[in-house]
Amino acid sequence: MVPRAEQRITVVQNHFEQRGERRLQVGDVRGVEFDRLDRSYPMERPVQLLSHSPLTLNGAPSFSDSPYYTHRGGAGVFATGTMRWVESFGRPLYHWGITPACSAFTRKVTENVLLGFADGPAAAKHPARDNLAALHK
Repeated sequence: MVPRAEQRITVVQNHFEQRGERRLQVGDVRGVEFDRLDRSYPMERPVQLLSHSPLTLNGAPSFSDSPYYTHRGGAGVFATGTMRWVESFGRPLYHWGITPACSAFTRKVTENVLLGFADGPAAAKHPARDNLAALHK
């Protein structure tokens, strides 16, 4: 079953990935799949949720997350939360909820991430600010 999205990406807090972006409705990049952090499994810390967006799956409320974490070895790791992120780089696909604003948003975030990582090391220059506890109570 395809998740029914609430038609938004909720940017949790500004970080280098969203430089120049704010909380906004940009359409939907979640498709037939979505990712979210599951606190029942071990994970690297600090982890920072860059977006946390509500959706409904089979009538039950759920959410999609886009996390960023920094590894003690110096790497930064960014997960978009969906395979549809790449599809949003092309022409708008209105039947999927990918609007021109959505495409512009994902391209800008991707550009900022790649430039930030190229300037590296990401963990030193762009450390994750752990916010998981505040968002997943």
